[in-house]
Amino acid sequence: MVGNLLRLKLAHLGAAFRRSAWAIVGTVIGGVYALGMLSLLVLALLALHGRTELVQMTAVGLGSLIALAWLLVPLVASGADATLDPDRLALYPLRPREIMGGQLAGSLIGVVGPLTLLALLAPAVGWASGAAAAAGVVCSVLGYALVVVCSRLVSAFSMALRSRRFVTETIGAVMFVVIVAVGPLLVTLGEGLSRGGALERTLGVLAWTPLGVAWAVPGDLAQGAPGLAAARAVLLLVYLAAGLLLWDRVVAHQISHIGQGGGSPRRGRASGARGIGLLGLMPGTPAGAVAARTVLYLFKDPRFNLNLIMVPALFLVFWLSSQLGSGGLSVSVIGPVAGIAVVWVTCYAVSYDNTAFSLHVTAPLRGRDDRWGRVLGFGIVFLPLVAVASVAGMVVSGSPGGIPVNLGLSLGFLLTGLGVGAVVSVRYAYPVVPPGGSPWKTQRNGAGFANMLAQMAGLCVIALLAFPAWVMGLVYLFTGAAWANWLTLVLGVVGGTVVLWLGVRIGGAWYERRAPELYDDVARFT
Repeated sequence: MVGNLLRLKLAHLGAAFRRSAWAIVGTVIGGVYALGMLSLLVLALLALHGRTELVQMTAVGLGSLIALAWLLVPLVASGADATLDPDRLALYPLRPREIMGGQLAGSLIGVVGPLTLLALLAPAVGWASGAAAAAGVVCSVLGYALVVVCSRLVSAFSMALRSRRFVTETIGAVMFVVIVAVGPLLVTLGEGLSRGGALERTLGVLAWTPLGVAWAVPGDLAQGAPGLAAARAVLLLVYLAAGLLLWDRVVAHQISHIGQGGGSPRRGRASGARGIGLLGLMPGTPAGAVAARTVLYLFKDPRFNLNLIMVPALFLVFWLSSQLGSGGLSVSVIGPVAGIAVVWVTCYAVSYDNTAFSLHVTAPLRGRDDRWGRVLGFGIVFLPLVAVASVAGMVVSGSPGGIPVNLGLSLGFLLTGLGVGAVVSVRYAYPVVPPGGSPWKTQRNGAGFANMLAQMAGLCVIALLAFPAWVMGLVYLFTGAAWANWLTLVLGVVGGTVVLWLGVRIGGAWYERRAPELYDDVARFT
């Protein structure tokens, strides 16, 4: 039965490749890059060949980081690889152990699993002792199994939280901030660990935990401590046995409780008791109604509201980076970066509507009303957010005199992006997660690489159309002229507004011509 499950997953992977050549191109490029990094790792370990203590530290550190990544990913991307999930297999007469065997062996079908196993096996080339190298291979395989088991347990736990929306969105927001700030955080953490032997002590603790115990065993053998190696090997087997036992019970529970969420039912509010809410504050026009719905989506839809967290997260990143010394980024650039970063979601506006877009088509809604309504809704939220980030960044960086030029660049990028989004969201339907789905889950359509290229092209278009503002900003940067400072603000706002107006006109015209076809495209993202 496990073999049948593996063939099922292999057929699923093959179908993804057959649907789109871009899936093959993206996989090949990603695989070549990963193999290149893996080759550098092997060369570094070969350079440490025979230096037992350093190889052990490298092995424990590398294994712990990989294990931690496998544990954290399911928290933010629950169900990302749902091919052999118990929820999908519950209808078939499968025992929990058969599902577990399929998931465990199936983790090696794809790209991530094999590359992870190769990375975990890499430290074996650094051991001078044959016994240590052999133990390294065996323990790496057992360690990989432990990592997959723990990852599946975390995935099951994260899926159980889906019925508790507040908890899920809180975890997602925290993880989003951590992911955005991971670079400066790692540098800061590295500086702290490099002082006073903190790194050695940390790795010593990790060598007894499920994160690093598997990769400490060969080092103990190489250093002539077979008793310590045996103790850690036994601990590894205990961790693995306990994980398998717990996983068996979790899978048994999953296949016998399909559709039974863990959350308590929410009591509905008395709708209409306080009027119609935000709709009553907007103009009583079709565009006003679209704008109100857009604002509500931005605050209530988890696929949208991560963009609101992006600005403070970027502020944290640039502030931490500025504390690292001359090599860090200045917090003064937070405004322009935030302007580009948050506005890109407007290119997905129609795709995120999914089947609800039928209301716009059947109303019928004029193209200019749809375009202006979305622009107004996004602008109400994003304009003050980016403006505050721009001013705060300049004040914190100690350059309040440069607020006009920075504000001009920030608003110029934002307004230009709104204009580009008004066109792109009508012309192209990007594959997105359907309503109710995790914002971290990637919609599988086989064209991920093509979509990435389209996003890069779109960002380049935004930067190109905003060239009057950033060219004048460069003039101010090199000359310091006061007139260039204020002229950048004027060019940014005026130029961005012109692009916005043109984008709404063009997008509205395209909407009128292809609204039914656009609905057919977005309805496929379910």
